[in-house]
Amino acid sequence: MKSTRIYILCIIGFFVLLFFMNLRLPQRFSWNQTYVHFDKNPMGCYVFDSVFSSNMPKGYSVWDADFDSMAALEDTINLLIIGMETNFHDQNLNSIDELLRRGATIMIVGNLYYDWDRDTILEHFGMNVRSNWYSPNDITSSLKEIQNDLTYNYDTVQWSSMDGVFSPEEYHFYSILTENIIEVSDDKWYETDILVSGYHNYMRGMDEISELDEEEEYSYDQTELEENDTIYSSDYYILAARQRVSQGCLIFVSSPRLFSNYGILDPQISPMVHRLMSYLSDRPTVRLEGYNHYAWKASQYSPFRHFLSQKPLREALYLLLGGIVVFMLFTARRRQRIIPVLEKPVNHSLQFVLHIGTLYFRRRDHRDLLRKKFDHFAETLRNVLLVDVDNQKNDAHTVAVIAARTGMQPDNVRATILNLRMAAMDTTPLDERKMKEHIDTINNILKLI
Repeated sequence: MKSTRIYILCIIGFFVLLFFMNLRLPQRFSWNQTYVHFDKNPMGCYVFDSVFSSNMPKGYSVWDADFDSMAALEDTINLLIIGMETNFHDQNLNSIDELLRRGATIMIVGNLYYDWDRDTILEHFGMNVRSNWYSPNDITSSLKEIQNDLTYNYDTVQWSSMDGVFSPEEYHFYSILTENIIEVSDDKWYETDILVSGYHNYMRGMDEISELDEEEEYSYDQTELEENDTIYSSDYYILAARQRVSQGCLIFVSSPRLFSNYGILDPQISPMVHRLMSYLSDRPTVRLEGYNHYAWKASQYSPFRHFLSQKPLREALYLLLGGIVVFMLFTARRRQRIIPVLEKPVNHSLQFVLHIGTLYFRRRDHRDLLRKKFDHFAETLRNVLLVDVDNQKNDAHTVAVIAARTGMQPDNVRATILNLRMAAMDTTPLDERKMKEHIDTINNILKLI
């Protein structure tokens, strides 16, 4: 038995040691762009939502809903959508128009399609997000390709709005975070407020320069460059734009990667995101996850599936199950144990009666003993003869039944019942002799019954 306990303690200690060793290992992050409320990875929105839940003055929440359900509400609220590719239909566009007529501010961050057609959105709203020349699908692989030259790695982004709310400010962050740009139609260009704009920095070789349009101007002298030299060039793009539509306001932001856990924690990106979110602060703000298919996958993701999806956790689970099977095999053999001899239970009823009698004897309350004896007498008559000696209105019936059962004279029975009832109801002290006489009378009647 002692060796078994030592074995169990060793197994438990081994698993506790493995647990704490895994806690000290560096945690690996997933760079998948989910933008889900419960995702704590860099491209999730757990930190983003928690920050603005406490910062937005009118309130901030995340709903699994769409524009149609928002348009059905009586109150007008501001809406935020974050996603890579959001596809709308006729009813969605009508709901957006209705919300804008009611004065709501809608911010759409990411690509927007109408039945997977970008031009329809451009014609309807006058602006939309289109893919840029540089659109990495895998952030991790793009980070590995970044060189040490900061001029190439970073984009320069500036606050371009002329509404006077914020002063001009420049921001610098990785180029891979701005994979899309905003396209504005010609008829809406002068009605559009460019909130954030910037320049994409990238490198071109001499073989690319020779193919460019001769009308383009560059800040370099081609005669000073050799054939294999590389120069830096830049393209202007719009990162965030705003339009007044009816009584409301529509804001497009091209890059959803900025509105993520990584973006809100980055010291360069966070101030710009807070400026953009300030346009939603005049009303309660709701971020919609109804168009995010990753949100549905997250709701269907159980902890057990997470264990099986991660190789280290899966191997640890299999090892644990195997250890349990081995432990059961070694401890499943039959063990002979001594069967204890069961003694006959001792009857303590007599000791209990003696104890109760001793207590009453020490109290010497003869009236209370007589009262309890009379209650027992009345309960016995009620169960056996179905008569109630406590009910004075039925004394005639009670006396007749008792006389018929015991053979006593009715007058004698009536006098005895009356005498016992008065003795039990009296509150004056009673001596021991009178108590014994009354108890003997009760016992005589019970014997005859």
